Amino acid sequence: MDGLDFENGARALIQASGIGKLKPNVVMIGFKNDWQTCNTDDLLAYFNILHNTFDNRMAVTILRLQDGLDYTKSSDETDDGMLSMAPSSADLTSDTPTNLLRADSNFSIMSPSMPRNDSENSLTFKSSTPYFVPDSPASSMKHYSVTLDQRSVVASPKAIFKAKKKAITEQILSKGANGSVIHSSVPESMSLFRVKQKHGTIDVWWLYDDGGLTILLPYIINSRSNWSGCKLRVFALTNRRQELELEERNMASLLAKFRIDYSSLTMVAGITEPPGTETVSLFDNLLEGFRENEASDQECMVTDEEYSIQKQKTDRQLRLRELLQQNSKDASLIVMSLPMPRKGSVSAPLYMAWLEVLTRDLPPFILVRGNQSSVLTFYS
Repeated sequence: MDGLDFENGARALIQASGIGKLKPNVVMIGFKNDWQTCNTDDLLAYFNILHNTFDNRMAVTILRLQDGLDYTKSSDETDDGMLSMAPSSADLTSDTPTNLLRADSNFSIMSPSMPRNDSENSLTFKSSTPYFVPDSPASSMKHYSVTLDQRSVVASPKAIFKAKKKAITEQILSKGANGSVIHSSVPESMSLFRVKQKHGTIDVWWLYDDGGLTILLPYIINSRSNWSGCKLRVFALTNRRQELELEERNMASLLAKFRIDYSSLTMVAGITEPPGTETVSLFDNLLEGFRENEASDQECMVTDEEYSIQKQKTDRQLRLRELLQQNSKDASLIVMSLPMPRKGSVSAPLYMAWLEVLTRDLPPFILVRGNQSSVLTFYS
């Protein structure tokens, strides 16, 4: 919303968007990765948006990628020498694509590690102006050379066209808007939900009955072509080990009635066990600067009383983290029920610490909380 800050703009958008049956009922927001270092006004604004969404009886989904969703600062600006040698996108677009992408042009590509082969059925190469194209975050740069070769190239026009197009695209995508070099992992992260996923798993942690959105959303994602190759695994919690098989049969029967296709169902026990000391230490470190005797802002502070009252819920989130690390560390996508931020009971830093400890160092993560309206059709 133009002319409004983030909180008021989000509130206006929630209240004004849609009409009647066309009114949206889900708000999706990115995880605030800088909640520990941002100013308190920004943190409270983010927290208030969640409350405002629930007040308007809308569902909430929070998406977290470990590298974040903002790629404006992802360029590598430290190596000025490499930047000065990299071609600008303006140079590429003004000089190369129109003519060089033609199948009958002499444009060819090579890398120093590529074996030279002068046979008639292969592309021939000739060293020329050096360009730098990113290969991986570890190696940062890999030297490529692009040239106009006077010798004839004997290959299919389609193969030549693809080679030229790929080379020019890599050179253009390897540079940011300010001319700085971007690691090749950045475009891959940006297109995570646009490319076809390799065989993996979508792990669903269905913890609360909030209308069924937590199980419906990953089911819809799994039905799309980009994610159809992934298996859908469902995890649910149980407190009674002696009735584990019975609860598993009941959950399987429920999913069958909802017509949810899944590859495996796991009933996870041990949620009531105390979390490990390492996990507790991690959580306490997250709250540094927000405790009662450390915080500078009274509105953004975790009091000793609140910490004590919410200890049982905190231990539950810490234990969930340990279970996630044990079962879903290698998943392609994790979808989990979002803990409810009770207004007046849970402060912004404590709630964000819960979300942080749940999602840190894990694959792409979606936290979901429905609006208590049923979104699943019961099939009897």
